[in-house]
Amino acid sequence: MADNALTRLTALEGQMTSLLLIEPHIRFYTENIRFFEELTTRLDARLQHLEEQVKSHVGSSPPHASEITTEVMASLRIALEQEVAPLRKTIAEVKDASEAATYASNEDLTAHKTSFESYCRDSNKNFATKSDLAAAQLGSADTYPPATTPPKVKMPAPAEFSGKRPDWKTFISHMNVYFTGSPKMYSTDSDKILYTISRLGDNAAFKYMQRYIADFEKPLTERPDMIKDYSHFCKIMKKTFGVQNADIVAEVQLTRLTQGTGSTLDYTNRFMELAADIEWNDPAKISAYCKGLNPEVLRMISIREAQEPTDLTDYTNLAIDFDQKLFAQNLTS
Repeated sequence: MADNALTRLTALEGQMTSLLLIEPHIRFYTENIRFFEELTTRLDARLQHLEEQVKSHVGSSPPHASEITTEVMASLRIALEQEVAPLRKTIAEVKDASEAATYASNEDLTAHKTSFESYCRDSNKNFATKSDLAAAQLGSADTYPPATTPPKVKMPAPAEFSGKRPDWKTFISHMNVYFTGSPKMYSTDSDKILYTISRLGDNAAFKYMQRYIADFEKPLTERPDMIKDYSHFCKIMKKTFGVQNADIVAEVQLTRLTQGTGSTLDYTNRFMELAADIEWNDPAKISAYCKGLNPEVLRMISIREAQEPTDLTDYTNLAIDFDQKLFAQNLTS
């Protein structure tokens, strides 16, 4: 599209330049017409003046002199008319040619001007100037209108930390989500730590961090790691105010977890919550999941699936699907 537009613009500019070159010639024709018209007007005036002088002399001359003078004047007028006639013809031809050229030039100029204005209206929809078209032809990314950025979602402020150890993990997860949604507002680790302190509530965690608040006034290089390294801050706070040995506790709870009479969906949600604190691979987690799974669901998976999933998420989704099918069968039986 840019190539066609640029070619069309170049052609129109060439035509406009040609029309501008014709203009001096039209001006020359017009000036010559005026000159020749003035010349013939002066010749007519001189001839009339000469006739008047001759007539004045004829009035005082003998009759035969008058006849001779009249004949001479007639011959002189004929001679002058013969000389002036070609000049008059040339003037008429030049005038006609000038008017025709002017008319044709005006017609062409009007047509090209209309075409050019139409092109400008069309081209302005995509490109502002010829330089933009040339840049587009070269594949410059700068000429393309900037891509529209979707509006940022306004993140709600995270709830304050309750002070209870089991709630620390959820609290810090909410803080991380908030910082991810507000990258410009909290661009440094110190900004994140300061805002997190403000959401600790009125409990032991906030009182623990009170001693560091004055250090935020110091230059970054002089601040303790606790308020300039967000990862370090989270690690220390988890050990101090989170569940101690959360991975060991989760392992114990996971090995004791069973579906019982509840749904596979509820069992899976609780299992995934505990599994998040354990650094096991998927096969180990699937093994623990199968131990607490409803035996009927486990049997359907082993019978109907030639190759059981090795991904924990895929396996749990399959178990939930079979549990819902079993539930539907029990309703109809």
